[in-house]
Amino acid sequence: MVIADLYQSAGTVPVNVRELDVDFATGGSVKWLCGGPGAGYLYVRRDLWDRLQPIATGWMAHEEPFGFEGGPIRFAGNAFRFLNGTPNVPALYSARSGYEIINEIGVPAIREKSIRQTTRLIGLAEAAGLRVNTPRDPRRRGGVVILDVPEGKQVTRELIRREVLVDYRPGAGVRVAPHFYSTDEELERTVGEIREIVEKQRWATNEHE
Repeated sequence: MVIADLYQSAGTVPVNVRELDVDFATGGSVKWLCGGPGAGYLYVRRDLWDRLQPIATGWMAHEEPFGFEGGPIRFAGNAFRFLNGTPNVPALYSARSGYEIINEIGVPAIREKSIRQTTRLIGLAEAAGLRVNTPRDPRRRGGVVILDVPEGKQVTRELIRREVLVDYRPGAGVRVAPHFYSTDEELERTVGEIREIVEKQRWATNEHE
């Protein structure tokens, strides 16, 4: 069985689960799909539906969910058999606009811009003397560029204080993730702010927070 985790790719990298011939694919809407939390998804290859019986299940997986039958569950004959309890309708509703925007722009166009901007970001970072923990080959990277700087956690905190929205992962660095709405000027500003914070050790004022 092959499971594809699409959390870091769907919405910025074209993905076709049938071409990949995976058995399962899973992810969520909170990242590149711009859909917010609580709207995860699961793909199960169709020929596996009748061969697999969920261990953790709920009433929405029943063939007749509103029949409220007792006894062993009769699983639905379609993908609904992999559902659990009541769907999180508010989260699905709030995710809808993000999906619509991504579909309107098109993932191939988003990917084209992402490759151009991440390549530019890497070049700006290297020119500024920053260490880049991201593959230079665009075929081997998604939409994130990771910059490894001293005191990365504090640098990230200072960037957010300056309204530069990035995040940090220990052992990796500061994660910068331009999307379809990001401008080249924002990339330049981000690298400039990081360089200034590192060179002048601006994080020192926040080290005890």
